[in-house]
Amino acid sequence: MASIALKSFIGLRQASSEKPHFTIQAKPISLNPSNHRRLQVNAAKTSPKVTGRNLRVAVVGGGPAGGAAAETLAKGGIETFLIERKMDNCKPCGGAIPLCMVGEFDLPLDIIDRRVTKMKMISPSNVAVDIGQTLKPHEYIGMVRREVLDQYLRNRASENGATVINGLFLKMEPGDGEAPYVLHYTEYDGKVGGAGVKKSLEVDAVIGADGANSRVAKSIDAGDYEYAIAFQERIKIPDDKMVYYENLAEMYVGDDVSPDFYGWVFPKCDHVAVGTGTVTHKGDIKKFQLATRNRAKDKILGGKILRVEAHPIPEHPRPRRLAGRVALVGDAAGYVTKCSGEGIYFAAKSGRMCAEAIVEGSENGKRMVNEADLRKYLEKWDKTYWPTYKVLDVLQKVFYRSNPAREAFVEMCADEYVQKMTFDSYLYKRVVPGNPWEDLKLAVNTIGSLIGLRPIGGVFNELHKQNPRRAKTPFSLSLLYILSSQYFASPNSRLRELCSRWPSASSRVCEMAATSAAAIFSIGTTCSLGHKAVSFPQSKPCALRFNSQNPLKSSFNGLKATTSLACESETSFLGKETTAALRASFALKAHKGATVVQTPFQPQASYKVAVLGAAGGIANVKGVAADLSHCNTPSQVLDFTGASELANSLKGVDVVVIPAGVPRKPGMTRDDLFNINAGIVKNLVEAVADNCPEAFIHIISNPVNSTVPIAAEVLKKKGVYNPKKLFGVTTLDVVRANTFVAQKKNLKLIDVDVPVVGGHAGITILPLLSKTKPSVSLTDEEIEKLTVRIQNAGTEVVEAKAGAGSATLSMAYAAARFVESSLRALDGDGDVYECSYVESDLTELPFFASRVKLGRKGVEALIPSDLQGLTEYELKALEALKPELKASIEKGIAFANKQAVTA
Repeated sequence: MASIALKSFIGLRQASSEKPHFTIQAKPISLNPSNHRRLQVNAAKTSPKVTGRNLRVAVVGGGPAGGAAAETLAKGGIETFLIERKMDNCKPCGGAIPLCMVGEFDLPLDIIDRRVTKMKMISPSNVAVDIGQTLKPHEYIGMVRREVLDQYLRNRASENGATVINGLFLKMEPGDGEAPYVLHYTEYDGKVGGAGVKKSLEVDAVIGADGANSRVAKSIDAGDYEYAIAFQERIKIPDDKMVYYENLAEMYVGDDVSPDFYGWVFPKCDHVAVGTGTVTHKGDIKKFQLATRNRAKDKILGGKILRVEAHPIPEHPRPRRLAGRVALVGDAAGYVTKCSGEGIYFAAKSGRMCAEAIVEGSENGKRMVNEADLRKYLEKWDKTYWPTYKVLDVLQKVFYRSNPAREAFVEMCADEYVQKMTFDSYLYKRVVPGNPWEDLKLAVNTIGSLIGLRPIGGVFNELHKQNPRRAKTPFSLSLLYILSSQYFASPNSRLRELCSRWPSASSRVCEMAATSAAAIFSIGTTCSLGHKAVSFPQSKPCALRFNSQNPLKSSFNGLKATTSLACESETSFLGKETTAALRASFALKAHKGATVVQTPFQPQASYKVAVLGAAGGIANVKGVAADLSHCNTPSQVLDFTGASELANSLKGVDVVVIPAGVPRKPGMTRDDLFNINAGIVKNLVEAVADNCPEAFIHIISNPVNSTVPIAAEVLKKKGVYNPKKLFGVTTLDVVRANTFVAQKKNLKLIDVDVPVVGGHAGITILPLLSKTKPSVSLTDEEIEKLTVRIQNAGTEVVEAKAGAGSATLSMAYAAARFVESSLRALDGDGDVYECSYVESDLTELPFFASRVKLGRKGVEALIPSDLQGLTEYELKALEALKPELKASIEKGIAFANKQAVTA
């Protein structure tokens, strides 16, 4: 047994990530109706009982508000009537719904046309900012067609007992005291055209969900409100252009597209919706629509307009939303947010909340309700959502008032913290407590953007010519500039003076006095990860540097990399020293006369990684260890050889990597591999169980499909099995898939993400090419060839080496990547995702490779979304791999059960 140690090279992981820093982790969405809270009955005992029947309620309007209200009422024992004039109504609506709505309202995934994971916010000067980098793999904004969503909600209400009436509500006669309300309507009974039949209906209460031009609102003298006109065209664009919008939405701002709102291009099932809106210049709406089309013309060129739609959208709640036993919900009540114009979720939510109040107040339809019962709905609504509406109202007034303000708004949207706070609030409809430090940064940057402070931009560009792709000013300097009035008089000269007192200012803004927190990769031994925060003495100014080669923080989630502005050390995994250094920089202006003192960090061991099976093809383990120990990384390299030193190599280890065994050679079958490697893995895992049972265990030894089950059985017999900490390393399949797709489609490799599921041999390797990010268009022939190449890539290398070896270098690269991901997870990074072969319940198989979320305790979550919405080819391949994978799993378990485990 041998062991040596390597540094964790930044180059292995072009570090950087769509790393979300959500203040609150999102709870998984459940589609199980049983998860909804039960209605609590709090009706007053003095309420008169309804005799001979249940309480009768009419819901006028069959949109999201009406459908949700009718379903809730029917489920609650209320005799429910839902009146809707146009059963195929195509309301001109962007159609965006938050992720939480899918779970809260048990929406089937097949009514969601598109899952938007990327957005572009485009300024008046056509500066585009990409939004969505903070989204987690399972998160998206749903895009629906209103005619589909509304019909689904109405049908579900009908299935639960509501009577759905195809009719036009005309007027309502008030019910004095406890007398019924009389509703007059024209019933069409599915007829197209014609006069219809005049009818009336007596009910005990009414919910007005009939939109911005609500006749129910007029009946109760609810008052008028300011409204916007939304204008939208559904445009069928060529298939090659539709690929661009597959999971992307665009929002345009500027006086040309709207003086007080925005224009949009949202993807739908087989077309895009292009629209805009305005409150103040309704007569110019077609001019604004033309401008929106022109802004997007290159991307929708050749499109054919399928439908033109227009509709009023309320801008604020009505003065009166309740009168007697009549309540307004949705657009009828004015529940559309400013700034974003969102209304679908709030409509459905208000309909449900109003219906719940009626069900509770009536004791499930057994008692009469009164205004006090319905007022509980309004009190609950206002308490829950008033802050949201107020904040968005302020944002619209601040940022939509002029083109310079809109430019500032778009610039602000580029900030990762803004994105994560915005998306977490939008997707889950909750007020998210912010990070005070980030809030301060955001406030300063926002003020700076609004008042046009750009004085240090020129200096930054001058000092960072080696990185022309980014013109963002380092935040520490921008905050110093804004907070210190002494720099206002002559900002550029004063800033240069500041930089001149900092070391290395001639080539970079400042120097970070921090030793790299390198993640150390140890082969066959224990090693140290230097990762210890050292606090800066606040009495001394400290030199800081934004990495001259990459001034943007890079944090990698394992599958896709993006960038975000941050101060960073030399490592791809962000350490506490980074934060300490950043905070220390703000003390500089208070000590401008002091001598600069560089305070180096002292690396301290905090993690140990053992790689078992280090030098089978090298032989001289001590020589390799000596060689690696000369690398200038804060790590200790130790070597161990033979079974007698195995226990010592495992003491206190956090991560164990097992590549031990023989590689595949020409003509060697998987069975040949199994017969040799199975026993090796069994013995090593026994040693791990005895010496470091809490460690992460990475199985690389092939055949992984069998060796992982063997390890699991050994650990079970030892009484230390933790399925969350046992991994089959399948990262090489992902690495190959990303590489081959990027080469095929001429994409930037760092942007490509192809999830690979199943197993780690032959046809059990299933690359989900339809899930590739960014979305790519592949012919059936290309999919077939790429899939086969990814599955047989190992054989490709074996044959190329003509029997002299197997895929050792690419495997080492992939293994290092997975180890680094594990170390980042152990270090507390909350958003680390990798594909791995683990114990799983995603299929009927006990072990299955899929994307997983890693945390300090191992596997935090399996990601099932990759297996949803597969193509026909992928579904067939998935079913085809299962028998072979099942046989491999059973073979490993059978082997382990036949072997005696050492005590």
